Amino acid sequence: MSLLVTGFGPFRSVTNNPSSIIAPQLSSNHTVLSVNYEVVEEFADSLKGSPFTSILCLGLNSNLLVPAFELYAHNSVGSEPGYLSTDHQRTVISVAGPQTLGQTFLTPKQVQTFVSPEFSSPIGTSYSPGDYLCNFILYSLLIRFPQKKIGFVHIPTFEAMPEKDQVQSIKQLIEFQQLDS
Repeated sequence: MSLLVTGFGPFRSVTNNPSSIIAPQLSSNHTVLSVNYEVVEEFADSLKGSPFTSILCLGLNSNLLVPAFELYAHNSVGSEPGYLSTDHQRTVISVAGPQTLGQTFLTPKQVQTFVSPEFSSPIGTSYSPGDYLCNFILYSLLIRFPQKKIGFVHIPTFEAMPEKDQVQSIKQLIEFQQLDS
């Protein structure tokens, strides 16, 4: 398996985005994206023909206490422009795309096992990655690359959960995904 991990750079009052700090600790193949719709779209387009079989994206959700693995992405763009975006007029990501796409990083059986009390994963799940760039990147990658294993994890601040614990829990997710690869 060839894994690419993404994180996001600064936005609003977040000068050191934790996702940009964790991404390089998870894979030597990593990139940090500007919080910008145009940049994310160009990035997604640039992956055509890439050797990566799996892509795991990370983004900050400061309301969380533990990381949350996003189960779905939605074909919608919120009203807030990307932090550095210059043109924000879309309301959907793909005019011809379905309303919702499920993540492909884990199989349904893997999700069920990973979040079961017996497995005691330090990662929760979420049904909605919001309507900002986290949802945008997940949906954009899923619609372009249905054959790849694509997922998204929202991470909390380091005050809510220490960096080393977050890295360990996401590494556990990656290792679990690789068991069935």
